[in-house]
Amino acid sequence: MNGARGFRFIALLSLLGTLSACGGSVEGMVAESYGITDATRIRWDLLDLIFPVVGPARFENDWHAERDGGARLHEGNDLLAKKLVPVVAVADGTVSWVRAKVGGECCYLGITHDSQGVPYESRYMHLNNDTPGTDDGKVIGIAKGIKKGVHVQAGQLIGWVGDSGNAEHTVPHLHFELIDEFGNPINPYLVLERARHLDRVLVGEATTSDNKLLTAEEQDDPISSAIQLPADR
Repeated sequence: MNGARGFRFIALLSLLGTLSACGGSVEGMVAESYGITDATRIRWDLLDLIFPVVGPARFENDWHAERDGGARLHEGNDLLAKKLVPVVAVADGTVSWVRAKVGGECCYLGITHDSQGVPYESRYMHLNNDTPGTDDGKVIGIAKGIKKGVHVQAGQLIGWVGDSGNAEHTVPHLHFELIDEFGNPINPYLVLERARHLDRVLVGEATTSDNKLLTAEEQDDPISSAIQLPADR
């Protein structure tokens, strides 16, 4: 057996071994890579999404990293970026819920999307809640007009990176989640790795001077009772 044929043979054996460990199929490999446990009909490996942070951001595969001393597992990826960097919708969809209460649960939102007739949801957490230049927690860094039931386009401004919620004492970041049609979170890391990065917001004004941060009276749409979120993410 020559060197090239031998290499291909070894690679084939390796692939067959991986398939066997994952249930004997490409779908099994996908399921393992994305942390899927239910029979989701969504091909996460084929989704073409926009990266949710418009600007420099750092992230790693921190899916299921221990939190609170191992009391819970991290069910998303943290995208580290400077405060007030724009956050956009990763795909066309409808805002399914918003948590935007000054001094309370803020600032989180979810958007429902469709993949070949199957619904899934993207979630955006720890959006900004501070007046620019402060850490006062007195505003709502969700873009004006982003409320439950509103249709949004891929690349549309929905908010800004911040440190709200239980991230008040951490570096600014966006906690991003993907939720399957059964309501289960999946590992978004590989989707984010493939996602298209934008150099500008496609819909909406990205600066807070043009799209002012909202007060509680201007934007307060509590989360739908149908959505159950842990107290900490």
